Amino acid sequence: MSYTFPFDLNQPSEEDIEWQTHEETNDHHKKRAKLSCDSKMQLLMWLLNNQIEGKLKHGEIQEVANLFNVTRRTINTIWSTARRKKTTSQPYNISIKGHNSGRKRIQVQPNVITKISMRECIRDLELQLKVSSTTTNIMIKRGLIKPHTNPLHPALKEANLFQRVEWVLNLLMGDTPTIIRQYNPMYNFVHIDEKWFYLSKKSQRVYLERNEKGKYMTTKSSKFIPKVMFTAAVARPRFNAENECTFDGKICIFPFTYQEPAKRASKYRAKGTFVTKIVESVGKKKTRNMLINDIIPAIMQKWPITEGHNIIYIQQDNARTHICQDDPEWQQVHHKGTLHSFWCNNHQTVQI
Repeated sequence: MSYTFPFDLNQPSEEDIEWQTHEETNDHHKKRAKLSCDSKMQLLMWLLNNQIEGKLKHGEIQEVANLFNVTRRTINTIWSTARRKKTTSQPYNISIKGHNSGRKRIQVQPNVITKISMRECIRDLELQLKVSSTTTNIMIKRGLIKPHTNPLHPALKEANLFQRVEWVLNLLMGDTPTIIRQYNPMYNFVHIDEKWFYLSKKSQRVYLERNEKGKYMTTKSSKFIPKVMFTAAVARPRFNAENECTFDGKICIFPFTYQEPAKRASKYRAKGTFVTKIVESVGKKKTRNMLINDIIPAIMQKWPITEGHNIIYIQQDNARTHICQDDPEWQQVHHKGTLHSFWCNNHQTVQI
């Protein structure tokens, strides 16, 4: 049994054809590009070359309009303006007139910004200036508003300032005015500093395999995470004539830890196994032992042998736990008569 249908499913319906025809008739013309100064000059020269006694032949306006892809009205405007300027003996300006469109730019006076007390974030500026966040960001990009970070500087007294200037002047080399302008290259200086680090973080981001499970982290209190202090010693690196590094200046990094035997057994270790624990309070005694027993031997081991016997200055900051050159236990190490002489000083120079 065969069936016949009054229409073809593969052909569009009459309604679709009528709708497409309706859309095609309502298409707008494409916007023509504006004439540039060069195109405007070429168009005017074409008109001047083809004119006869100030008049154009029939059909030349349409011809030049098709040639430059503009309307007849544009050609008439240019030609009539050129004839009018010629009659009054005035120069013809071919520059393009820019048309201002859109709303006016929001203007903010500089003294208004300086009078605002709370300026720590963009939201404060929005509320005080009564503008949107987009306008505020645009003003920052234009340079009308300048982001600035206020660092916290130390409150130095006159004695501190004189001490700093004196320390800098002591680094000058030479006795004559021509040589005294050169500074000590500080190849025999070792800089020491400490830093606290948390043993763990409240949250840690890692990347796992698709079927891998994340580590389950626990702690007794997330507000009191144990910290450990590290001390580092660095010096100025050395390079040979071929610009090869012969000494990188990285001497050592030591943690303030100690070992003691475990008091009781557990599933992780047996009783009496030595475990590493952190020093929770670092005082002058701890820093002295670290300097004498760990840092000085590391300097002696890694210091370049080619420099021979010299004085090595240990540079420290003004922490209260640091020792000075006149420390009694430090003086015993200083007078041992090793290959190098060490000098220790707080924010100045310390001889080892």
